Parts: sequence; C-alpha cells; structure tokens
Amino acid sequence: MSTDNEDMSVLFAMPSDFPFDDIARVAAMLEDAQLLVPGYIPPDVGIYDPRHYLYESYVSRLEFVVLPDRNLASRMARVAMGERLDEDRRLAAGLMAFAQCLDLNFDPAIAFHELAHHDGNEVATEELQWFREADEARPQDWLDAALRRTENLRRVSAAPDIARFDLAKPLRRWRRNYVLTLKIAELELQPGSGIDKVVRLLDWMYNDFILGGPALLFASLYFAPSAPRKRMLKHLRSPDRARAVRGVRNAAWDVTHLSDFVRRVEEEGRGTKRFLFATADRALALVASSLIQHADDLDRPESLATQLTAWWPPADAQTIASVFAAYVNQLGDGGRRTNSEVPADYVDNLIAAGERLLGAAAGVP
Repeated sequence: MSTDNEDMSVLFAMPSDFPFDDIARVAAMLEDAQLLVPGYIPPDVGIYDPRHYLYESYVSRLEFVVLPDRNLASRMARVAMGERLDEDRRLAAGLMAFAQCLDLNFDPAIAFHELAHHDGNEVATEELQWFREADEARPQDWLDAALRRTENLRRVSAAPDIARFDLAKPLRRWRRNYVLTLKIAELELQPGSGIDKVVRLLDWMYNDFILGGPALLFASLYFAPSAPRKRMLKHLRSPDRARAVRGVRNAAWDVTHLSDFVRRVEEEGRGTKRFLFATADRALALVASSLIQHADDLDRPESLATQLTAWWPPADAQTIASVFAAYVNQLGDGGRRTNSEVPADYVDNLIAAGERLLGAAAGVP
C-alpha cells in the first residue's frame, strides 16, 4: 500500500492479514455519518482515509486521540456487553474498529462524567469498565459487528475491576457552562428576535459572567434563523418543567464537550498529539468544527463574521462579531462584576436563579 504526502511517496508493507478492505468500508460508514471533527488541519485525502493515520503514525510519529461524546461512548460499552446491534450501535462499533485497526486512542473522560451526572456513578463506572474492556476484543470482531456480519459482538471477557472514581462530582467547567446554557434557555423563552437574544446574551456574559466562546457559538447556531434548535435544547417547552431543566443540563454537557475539545487542542495539540471529536449530533459537530476553524481569531470581527454568515444574514453576523470583539477588548474593565471580588457561592446562586426561572416557566407556548 502506498500514500502520497507533499509529493513524497511512501510504501507501507502491511501484514498479510491486515483487513484494509474492511477498514475502508467502515471508513465510508463513518464518513457518510460525518462522525469525526478534526482538531487540526485535515490532509488532502481527508480524515476518513486510513492512509492518513498510517502515514502520520509511522512516519510523522503522531498520536491520534478520539474524544467521543456520551452517546457514542455508551453505545460502544453496550456493544462490548453483548447487547444486540442496531444501526446506532453498528456505527459506534465502526468507530471502535477504525480506531483499533489504525492505533487511535480514546479519551472518554467527559462522556463518562456526563453519564454519571445523568444516570449515577454506579452505571457510569460499570460502562467505563466495559468501554475499557472493549479494547480487548479482536479488531476483526468489531469490524464484523459494524459490517452486519453478526447480530452481537462476540462476548469479551468479564469487565475488569477498576478504581472507583467519583465521576458524578460536578466538573467546574460544566458548572460554568450550565450557567451559560440556563441563560440561553431563559432568553429563548422571552420575546425578541434571534439577533436580539444573541446580543443580550453577550451583554450579560460581559457584565455578569464570562465570555465563553463555545457557549457563544452554540447560542449563535441555536438562535440562527434556520437552526436545528429542536435537538439542541431538548424539552424546553415541556409541561414537565423538571424535564426542561434536564434538557438544559444535557445541553450544558454538549457545551462542555466543545470546551474540552478546544482546550485539549490548544494545550496538547501543537506537539505530537492530534485530537478528533466524535459525535453523531450534527448541530454539535457544526459548532465543534466552527470552534476549531476560528479558535485563534474569534475576537477578530471579520473572521467571526465570515463564519457566522453560514448561519446568519451578513448584517446580523457582523453585529454579533463586532459586539463580541468589542467586549473581548474590554475584558480588563474594572466595571465588570467578575473583575471585582465575587462571593464564593456566586456560581451556585446563578444556577439556583436560572433553575427557578426555568422551572417557573409553565405554560410556555
């Protein structure tokens, strides 16, 4: 097998049993689903071409790390448990097969913190055990599961014991993102145009909290004229207001996946590591891709406006970008509440106030 990189041809001698054809079929599945968002400039051959990873691993000595969202991580664990394969689980099995065959590593930490927050520490710990055990299954078994050759993954050995972590303990980053998503939900339930709500969100971020790039782009897509908003803040108008609160908590985890992805790329992705975010959520993938493309210049109005024109009319995109950039340039202003000493329970109080508002919003049309 050969591959070209910058006009240089490289010949790989792979083992005779290397399942390249199966890997190529699985890669096509992942590409059809647009499952991966790269945290780096992708090669000309694209991020689903196995030759990309073989070349960069063996020639450039790069390490690739996949950050799966909760749904994908749980589905891979459930497949390892021997549960019956459906379409979603076959796609997750395809991702595991792709990673195993091409030596990509997984870091599912945020996914299992989210699961623990949602379903409890015991469930999350058990699934994390099975996720780790999944790597003990033969890659060919995962390929067969993904390619419809079996109804179940051949049972792997019993899940090993692992150290018990308090996965359900709220992450500081999630708590901040929860405050931000509660504010987005509050604005959504108020009258006003989408552009008005984004500007009001920016005003509040600057004056009372933090300017969060991932939350801003999440809100910018959510409030955009043709947004896929139904799945971004689930059950927001449900008569069951506790269900609405749970939907906002889930959205806060989405934003946390985004912020962790950007953090990992910025802190570790400049050397020999390369990160890929994995999700079947199209809205989440859109925001993740936008964040990575513009992570270094979100405070430049022309760059951010260009990005936002994919979702907004040009004049509205320019308004959002200009307001955000102006606030970034004034972050040190002493008039900002968070530039002075705030109470130790400031975030707790913001969360409590946001939940009260959301819970009281009964009968929302």
